[in-house]
Amino acid sequence: MLNKNISKRRYCWIILMIILTSCVIFFMLWTNYKKKEVRRHPSIKSQPALVDNTSTRPASYSTKDFKSVLFETYSDVYKNLNFKQKPTFYVIPGLIQSAAIKYTPPNQGRPGIAYDMDPQGLAIIHHKYLIISAYSKSKTFDSVLWILDFKTGRFIKTIALNNIDHVGGITYDDDHDRLWVATINQYQRAQVQSLSLKELERYNFKKQKSPIKFKHGTNLAAPLKTSYLTYHKNKIYVGYFDKIHGGQLFGYKLNKKGLFKKR
Repeated sequence: MLNKNISKRRYCWIILMIILTSCVIFFMLWTNYKKKEVRRHPSIKSQPALVDNTSTRPASYSTKDFKSVLFETYSDVYKNLNFKQKPTFYVIPGLIQSAAIKYTPPNQGRPGIAYDMDPQGLAIIHHKYLIISAYSKSKTFDSVLWILDFKTGRFIKTIALNNIDHVGGITYDDDHDRLWVATINQYQRAQVQSLSLKELERYNFKKQKSPIKFKHGTNLAAPLKTSYLTYHKNKIYVGYFDKIHGGQLFGYKLNKKGLFKKR
């Protein structure tokens, strides 16, 4: 009987040691995984609600509500998103309010705060910046560009433009480091204007209190209006969307400096 009891105790101790050892190994592996995960996706400190008079918080939904609506409306998209990755999606700044230049009196041409900015176009610069274009629905403020950090989604700054155009078409030429923006000339015809990466990085609306200046621009022979544009292999492709008539797409080859060839 004694030998049997001893055997049972040894068996119980062996089982207990195996369980404890497994728990310790699991805990070490889990801790190591969490450390790696933190290093891979460092926590991002929340920004102030306003940065230089431009809002950085969601205008319609909290992150939790947004995920819920996204799941209900676009379940296939939701299932393919990696919410552990940061950012999985970006908060569009300036929807509550945005710094901008006043287009109409009073205070025409001076810095102000727009409450009706409508986001339109999007461009990515070297996976470093994300740029969103927007215009004032009421046409009381000039259009703007919002620059975000591509990796973290943090809002960096507002770039004020000197026009009230739709600015729905923007694209980046990464071969010549130039951002192209679709605008309208004085004859209400389509044109495209550009800004260099250095000009975008140097610009400071808070200090300058004036719009950024386009140094290069070209009036387009076609289409008459511009809905969108993109860059590919030294060409700018410009398109126009029409609900009634067929759409139009034109390609313009750039010169060695990344500018439109003179006709």
